Amino acid sequence: MNPNQLEVTAVKDWYQLLKAFPPIKKESMNKLIANYLIGAGFKDAADKFSREANVSPKVNDCAMDFRCRIIETIRNGNALEAMDLVESFAPGLLEDDHWMTFRLQQLQLIELIRAGSIEDALHYAQAVPWECAARTLEATHEMERTLALLAFPTPHASPFGVLLEQCHRDRVACTVNEAILRLAGQEQPTARMEQLFKLILWTEAELSKKQLQCIKLNSFAEATFKVE
Repeated sequence: MNPNQLEVTAVKDWYQLLKAFPPIKKESMNKLIANYLIGAGFKDAADKFSREANVSPKVNDCAMDFRCRIIETIRNGNALEAMDLVESFAPGLLEDDHWMTFRLQQLQLIELIRAGSIEDALHYAQAVPWECAARTLEATHEMERTLALLAFPTPHASPFGVLLEQCHRDRVACTVNEAILRLAGQEQPTARMEQLFKLILWTEAELSKKQLQCIKLNSFAEATFKVE
């Protein structure tokens, strides 16, 4: 039997199997997207999408408003204000979640360096009790990278300049957001999305082990597939 014919048949069978499954309901996809936007703290986008998609995800408006305020404060680089808001919204969380607190303290140090307040940055670095940095290698590494910014006349152009980019603020905001959601016993914003993608990748890996041709995810960003 021609091996090439086997491959063609395998692809045809794959498409037939896919057609045998009921299509994902648009309502289910819309709820998944709406819940992600709510969990990630994109309130305006969540409200607009929910209205357009005609879905009603469960959400505590008061809690979400406060959480979004904290996230936005961090994204604007106001770490100290964010810490005050966290303590007001979730008393004791700063003390209990050392990693989250470390990330906020690190952000404050970074913002001082960004502003060129070197003396204030050095004073802050010496005055703050970096408990988390003394306990984990990851925190120690982050502190080393942050303090290394002080050694460069142009921190933005240094090998550690990524700490001064907006994406770092966003990562800190994500850390705090997830800590607040955990405290409230709510689902993480990326939980279902990650589970779906992990399931896709696991399935692809299992099929590859058995040397079976299948349709694989070609691009996460564009959600396109290809036959391999």
